[in-house]
Amino acid sequence: MSNRPQYEEWEFEDRHRHDVEWLGTTATTGTEGAPGMPVFLDRDKNEVFRAETDVERQLLSEVTESTRSTEESSLTEVIQDIGDELGWETLSEFGEENS
Repeated sequence: MSNRPQYEEWEFEDRHRHDVEWLGTTATTGTEGAPGMPVFLDRDKNEVFRAETDVERQLLSEVTESTRSTEESSLTEVIQDIGDELGWETLSEFGEENS
């Protein structure tokens, strides 16, 4: 298990927190040597996205080019696709229940 933070309580720079569920943290960003990023589900928008982290301020910023719709694919499929692409370092309880 990772010693990296779990992001359930962190705030977003440009989103309301109550709409968003932390799914887990990827093992990588796809760039060699780069650590993974937290992944979230926006329930209102039916989108899954990765976020950059500001550890000092415990603040998250959406990586807009990472957004995937859960209207076109099921949440389970999106979680599996991200796992196939980047691997999962850890999944939240919610992420595990929906993978």
